[in-house]
Amino acid sequence: MYTLIGVSLVSLLVAGSPTGPIMPAESDAIHDWPAIKQGVWAIEGTLLGRKRKKWKATTRRCDDATTLFQGYWGRGKANEKNDCLFQSTKISGAKYEIVGECLVDQNDVVKSESKVTMRGDGAFQMEVKFQTGKIKAKAKETGHWIAACTDAEKAAAAPAPSSSTMTAAATPAPTASAKDDEEASR
Repeated sequence: MYTLIGVSLVSLLVAGSPTGPIMPAESDAIHDWPAIKQGVWAIEGTLLGRKRKKWKATTRRCDDATTLFQGYWGRGKANEKNDCLFQSTKISGAKYEIVGECLVDQNDVVKSESKVTMRGDGAFQMEVKFQTGKIKAKAKETGHWIAACTDAEKAAAAPAPSSSTMTAAATPAPTASAKDDEEASR
C-alpha cells in the first residue's frame, strides 16, 4: 500500500520540489475523499498502546474540510504542508482508506494508514496505524460537526485569484501534540 505514495514522496523530496497532497487530476483512482461539512469540528482522540494518551480539540475547517483526514501522526515535525502526500480511496458505502507519508525533520518518513467511517457528512470515526522507522503505533479519533463557519471565515479561507487559475492549498490536521497545544491554549 505504501509503495505508490512512497515513490512519489521520496522522489519529490530528493528532487527538492515537493508538491504537497496528490491532487485529483494526477490520479482520480486515489482521490475519493469523504463528503464532509465545512465548519467547526469537535475532535476526540486516543493514542493506543502502553502509554495511552487522550486529546480533545476544536478546529475550524472553513476551506477544505477533508484536511481533517490529512493529519500528520507521530513525533517529529513536518515543517511545511508540502512535506506530506495523501491518497484516499472509497472502500464501500461510508468507509474510506487514507494513506499518507510525511517527511519529518528532513530525515525521516512517517507512513500512516487510516480507516475512516463516515456518519453522514457531520460525523466520523477514524482508526489510524502509523510508523516511523521501526516504531509503530495506533490511534483512534472521532469528530463531529458543531457549527458553520462565519461569512468572514469563509471569505478568509477562499483561494485568492491568480492571473490564470485559482488554487487552494490543503492544510494538514494538527498532530496529536499540536492538538494538545491547541487544547491547552483554550
